[in-house]
Amino acid sequence: MDRAPGSARGRGYHELMVDPALVSQARQLSPADRLALIGTLWESLSPDDLPVTEAQKAFIDERLTETATDPLAGRAWEDVEAELRQRLP
Repeated sequence: MDRAPGSARGRGYHELMVDPALVSQARQLSPADRLALIGTLWESLSPDDLPVTEAQKAFIDERLTETATDPLAGRAWEDVEAELRQRLP
Protein backbone atom coordinates (compact mmCIF):
# COMPACT_ATOMS: atom_id res chain seq x y z
CA MET A 1 0.00 0.00 0.00
CA ASP A 2 1.54 3.30 -1.08
CA ARG A 3 1.18 6.31 1.15
CA ALA A 4 1.69 9.96 0.46
CA PRO A 5 5.16 11.33 1.21
CA GLY A 6 5.30 12.77 4.69
CA SER A 7 2.23 10.84 5.85
CA ALA A 8 2.33 9.25 9.27
CA ARG A 9 3.27 5.86 7.83
CA GLY A 10 4.73 6.96 4.53
CA ARG A 11 8.13 8.43 3.89
CA GLY A 12 8.74 10.70 6.84
CA TYR A 13 11.64 12.71 8.18
CA HIS A 14 13.17 9.63 9.81
CA GLU A 15 13.71 7.97 6.43
CA LEU A 16 15.73 10.97 5.31
CA MET A 17 18.28 10.07 7.97
CA VAL A 18 18.59 6.43 6.84
CA ASP A 19 20.37 5.17 3.75
CA PRO A 20 17.60 4.75 1.11
CA ALA A 21 19.21 1.52 -0.13
CA LEU A 22 18.96 0.08 3.39
CA VAL A 23 15.28 1.06 3.61
CA SER A 24 14.65 -0.50 0.20
CA GLN A 25 16.28 -3.76 1.31
CA ALA A 26 14.26 -3.81 4.53
CA ARG A 27 11.01 -3.32 2.60
CA GLN A 28 11.80 -6.40 0.50
CA LEU A 29 11.87 -8.61 3.60
CA SER A 30 8.87 -10.70 4.54
CA PRO A 31 6.63 -9.29 7.28
CA ALA A 32 8.05 -11.85 9.73
CA ASP A 33 11.61 -10.85 8.87
CA ARG A 34 10.78 -7.13 9.14
CA LEU A 35 9.31 -7.76 12.60
CA ALA A 36 12.44 -9.69 13.59
CA LEU A 37 14.58 -6.79 12.34
CA ILE A 38 12.50 -4.32 14.34
CA GLY A 39 13.02 -6.45 17.45
CA THR A 40 16.74 -6.67 16.87
CA LEU A 41 17.02 -2.92 16.35
CA TRP A 42 14.85 -2.19 19.40
CA GLU A 43 16.99 -4.46 21.58
CA SER A 44 20.10 -2.63 20.40
CA LEU A 45 18.92 0.58 22.07
CA SER A 46 19.87 1.48 25.62
CA PRO A 47 17.50 3.31 27.99
CA ASP A 48 19.54 6.47 27.37
CA ASP A 49 18.65 6.26 23.66
CA LEU A 50 14.92 6.61 24.38
CA PRO A 51 13.67 10.11 25.11
CA VAL A 52 11.24 10.50 28.02
CA THR A 53 9.19 13.66 28.28
CA GLU A 54 8.69 15.54 31.54
CA ALA A 55 5.00 14.53 31.44
CA GLN A 56 5.98 10.85 31.15
CA LYS A 57 8.46 11.21 34.03
CA ALA A 58 5.75 12.82 36.17
CA PHE A 59 3.34 9.99 35.31
CA ILE A 60 5.92 7.36 36.27
CA ASP A 61 6.69 9.18 39.52
CA GLU A 62 2.97 9.32 40.33
CA ARG A 63 2.57 5.59 39.72
CA LEU A 64 5.63 4.78 41.82
CA THR A 65 4.24 6.89 44.66
CA GLU A 66 0.86 5.10 44.41
CA THR A 67 2.60 1.73 44.49
CA ALA A 68 4.70 2.68 47.50
CA THR A 69 1.60 3.98 49.31
CA ASP A 70 -0.58 0.92 48.62
CA PRO A 71 1.42 -1.97 47.13
CA LEU A 72 -1.59 -4.33 47.20
CA ALA A 73 -3.86 -2.03 45.16
CA GLY A 74 -2.83 -3.51 41.79
CA ARG A 75 -3.63 -6.83 40.19
CA ALA A 76 -1.36 -9.81 39.70
CA TRP A 77 0.03 -10.12 36.17
CA GLU A 78 -1.31 -13.67 35.93
CA ASP A 79 -4.88 -12.38 36.49
CA VAL A 80 -4.50 -9.61 33.92
CA GLU A 81 -2.94 -11.97 31.39
CA ALA A 82 -5.71 -14.55 31.85
CA GLU A 83 -8.37 -11.86 31.34
CA LEU A 84 -6.68 -10.60 28.19
CA ARG A 85 -6.32 -14.10 26.76
CA GLN A 86 -10.06 -14.70 27.27
CA ARG A 87 -10.78 -11.65 25.12
CA LEU A 88 -8.75 -12.99 22.19
CA PRO A 89 -10.72 -14.67 19.40
